[in-house]
Amino acid sequence: MTKSGVIHVDVAVVGCGLAGLAAARFAADRGCRVAIVGASGAMDLSSGLFDLLGALPGEERPREDPWLALQDLGERFPEHPLNKPGADAVACALDSLGSVLARRGVEYTGSGKHNIILPTQLGTLRPTYRVPATMWPGIEARENNSPCLVLDIEGMKDFDAEGMLAALGDAWPRARSDSLSLTGFSLGREARPLLLARSLENVQNLEALARAVRSRLGKNEVVGLPAVLGVHNPDGIKRRFQEMVGAPVFEIPILPNPVPAGRIREALYSALREDEAIRTLIPGRVQSARVLADRDFLLETDRQEPEKQIRSSAVVLASGRFLGHGLRAERGRIWEPLLQLPVAQPQMRSAWHSPDLFDPDGHGVDRAGLETDARFRPVDGRGRAIYNGVYAIGSILAHADWMRFKCGAGMCLASAWRAVEGMVVDLGLGADREEARRK
Repeated sequence: MTKSGVIHVDVAVVGCGLAGLAAARFAADRGCRVAIVGASGAMDLSSGLFDLLGALPGEERPREDPWLALQDLGERFPEHPLNKPGADAVACALDSLGSVLARRGVEYTGSGKHNIILPTQLGTLRPTYRVPATMWPGIEARENNSPCLVLDIEGMKDFDAEGMLAALGDAWPRARSDSLSLTGFSLGREARPLLLARSLENVQNLEALARAVRSRLGKNEVVGLPAVLGVHNPDGIKRRFQEMVGAPVFEIPILPNPVPAGRIREALYSALREDEAIRTLIPGRVQSARVLADRDFLLETDRQEPEKQIRSSAVVLASGRFLGHGLRAERGRIWEPLLQLPVAQPQMRSAWHSPDLFDPDGHGVDRAGLETDARFRPVDGRGRAIYNGVYAIGSILAHADWMRFKCGAGMCLASAWRAVEGMVVDLGLGADREEARRK
């Protein structure tokens, strides 16, 4: 930090969700000096799954091949932001982030180039592209109809094993349910998933859970648990737990549950802190943003320490939608608060929502957001970039409706990848600087 209290960087990333953390990582890998500021926002409600493109509105069945679905997306929904990066950028972004996570014990896996079908806490079968490796044995077990014991934990309000299997019905006929009562999480106390996950990083607590599981385990059964097997190095904890139990073990994603998303966040925070290119990581919010000149921005944060102001050549808006304060709404309009960028939205408030809650075409408010060019620079009504050096990525983008298309992670990572690629060109950061940093 300088004497004036202003930190100077190449790139300021606004938002600490998946899109923001990925953009910071990608930018640092290309030799940029980065500051990232923001709260976790909607990431704490994330399933931790990596959806690429699981469904197209109007179709009854989920898509098996997301890459073929990407081609159809361009034809049927040309304004969707996932059309902009291109398939190569999507693949590079997924592989790059997956490698970062795997090096820190948070491995993701899948079924080649195809989507997989994952059983959820609600007893639904959900399409997704990549899942934590800790969940993979459950996918194989259900497909093979293997004998399975699904366990819930007393005090965990959001996971009911019996209800899950009742909803699955014939989709897994050889699965049965039971409940566990763990010391410290019984007698009416709530078992909070994140606290329980951290407690299971202690080998004694893990062994106590294993003893409880073994006492209920039948012959040749695999074991399904809510996703609570540690926050740091869950792959290693799951392997140790399987040895203790003596049977294959898998995790089941539950919502709201911050554990899988917390693993991603902790792994990426660790990777960012180890990188000298990341100048600062501020847990707070940006209060205001000023355009000083072309490619010259000053951000004011709500923190006094370590830095209150960030001056950068580029700004990446990964601030999310309403929950992350990237967009705000009043009765008559939706607006972007930092740079007052134009927001694509229905002309009338009455068009925000369809009269039918389950309208297959969705709701207008879910498609509201920032319009961008192919490099994810926000544009005006004529399609021209409003500021040199400003990029918008992730769920703040217009026409995304990521829940309906089941493309949240894919959209976040691909837009971050493509925005950073364009940014490196805009800032004149050539391969020589990236190579020098690696050395």
